[in-house]
Amino acid sequence: SSLMSINSPSSPHPYIIPDSAEDIPLLDPSVKYARKNINRKSIRKYAARYFPPLSWVPNYKKEYIRGDIVAGLTVGVTLIPQGMAYAMVAQMPPIYGLYSSLVPILLYILFGTSPHLSVGPFAVISLLVKESVLDVLGPDGAQDMQQYINVAVAMCLLTGICQAVLGLARLGFISALLSDPVRNGFNSASAVVIILSQVPAIVGYKTDRTTYEWQIVVDLLIGLRKFQWPSFLVGSLGIAFLAGCKILNNRIKRFQIPGALIIVVVFTLCSFLFDLHGRLGLEIVGTVPEGLPRPSLPRIDSIDTLLKLMPGVVVLTFVSFVSSYAIATKFAERYGYSVDANQELVAFGIAQTVGAFFGSFCISASLSRTAINVEAGANTHLASFFNAGLIAACLLFMTKAIYFLPEATLAAVVIMAVYNLIEINLIPVLWRSSRSDLVIMILTFLGTLGIGILPGLLLGMGLSVAVVLYMSAYPRFDELPRPADESILIVEMEASLFFGNAPHLKARIKEMIAKREAERQSVGTLILECTGVMRVDSTSIRALAELVDDGRAKGRRVLFVHVRPQVYQVLMSSGLMLKIGVEAVYDTLDQATASCSDIANIVRTEV
Repeated sequence: SSLMSINSPSSPHPYIIPDSAEDIPLLDPSVKYARKNINRKSIRKYAARYFPPLSWVPNYKKEYIRGDIVAGLTVGVTLIPQGMAYAMVAQMPPIYGLYSSLVPILLYILFGTSPHLSVGPFAVISLLVKESVLDVLGPDGAQDMQQYINVAVAMCLLTGICQAVLGLARLGFISALLSDPVRNGFNSASAVVIILSQVPAIVGYKTDRTTYEWQIVVDLLIGLRKFQWPSFLVGSLGIAFLAGCKILNNRIKRFQIPGALIIVVVFTLCSFLFDLHGRLGLEIVGTVPEGLPRPSLPRIDSIDTLLKLMPGVVVLTFVSFVSSYAIATKFAERYGYSVDANQELVAFGIAQTVGAFFGSFCISASLSRTAINVEAGANTHLASFFNAGLIAACLLFMTKAIYFLPEATLAAVVIMAVYNLIEINLIPVLWRSSRSDLVIMILTFLGTLGIGILPGLLLGMGLSVAVVLYMSAYPRFDELPRPADESILIVEMEASLFFGNAPHLKARIKEMIAKREAERQSVGTLILECTGVMRVDSTSIRALAELVDDGRAKGRRVLFVHVRPQVYQVLMSSGLMLKIGVEAVYDTLDQATASCSDIANIVRTEV
């Protein structure tokens, strides 16, 4: 034999050493099975879970290229002005919006699972960055811009690390923890905050206080004497033009007018040709660094600064992923593909971690840009590559032109990009469908405006969790319509049973029995309809045992209907089934009620 026997005294190790691969199947049938099923295709499929290009690159078709190029360039001309504008929302120089639109996109192409998702700066995330950095540095933190940038970039690094770790730990289910009412209320309030933060650029003068939104309004009214007509005219014309483009784009789906890019180019040219900054005092962007971002290590001054960053990092980790994943799943359902929540976490984590070394602040996905990407014909991730290529070309060849870009133009871009986030149309819908969700949405909205961005979001999340806990502790245990035999009480249990709602179950059943007795109708049989019960715990088992014991003491039968297999197994293993008796468990209500009639007939016959 070519194999060294494991029982041979000359064998130096407690395993068999084969001379060739062909001998391996002789050792163990499981090895033979593995050789048969683990082939190149299965290995590539497994690797593609962590490196998606292995899946879509080999299947790329020539006919995809035109759609990807058009979509990439179309999104690019939208992202250039939006990226710079969203950097202003984060109180950072506009060039950092372009930095955040380059490297993270390239990394998402390599690790993301959505072919349509457009990643980059996003208004709400930029606002969270600003609030988080100011929480660390104080209200005047933006006065030392280099320190401000260092903290914002460090926050991006930490956020990316957290997301990557969560993804590798397979914790993608956190995408379900931010409810729609909280997200809608938070986004609506954030849009109001963002719009108010851009009004000073439109009217041409700054406000001193930015802690609360009402202070911004008061300062704007007090400072009306400093009103600048040039800025107001540029901003107003920009908003009007963008509104017109939006109307046309909604009607003409085949061709999208890049309104934001047009006003950026036109007003930059006007500012340069007519020296609007020198002659009229129009505020412009000013000097920006030339070329592609150079890699550098994000700096954190001290451990104390790091600890102060963590609350904002936690919120950004959560919100940036949840909002992005919601957009990704929306388009995945529409076009029949799947996105992996865990891999999306890893993709965003890597994109933000590496992006931080190239001057990126925290990013997310944009619903509007993703919709543009799809409508322009994007087929694969390659569309984002052309998008990034346009951003790189802008950084290489157009940074000198950005010097003359009016700040009011970028403010107009921001205002028109975020006003759709104010979802007033949801109020009547939630009023009709779920008023508890409406209350959560309104309180989240008011909390975000009244007490701040981060506290408002945490308030909404806390309210959402409180509602879930209340609904779990007080589920519906309702009486079903009475059968012909009025001595039968049928209770429908619409939730799993656990320690939190076991007392409520006993109280509701006692209440129903007392109501029957008040009507002078005795309850001879209690039937528990268990279709909605997916699981039980030890506390609820004890509660059911007490119901059975109480019923027997009063001559009342307790029957169970539609008991699910996993619940039945727990009842058996806990010993409760011995107390209940297998004969007290039925598959249908008809069988259970019929058994009551049979017993009644037997009793009458014996009498």
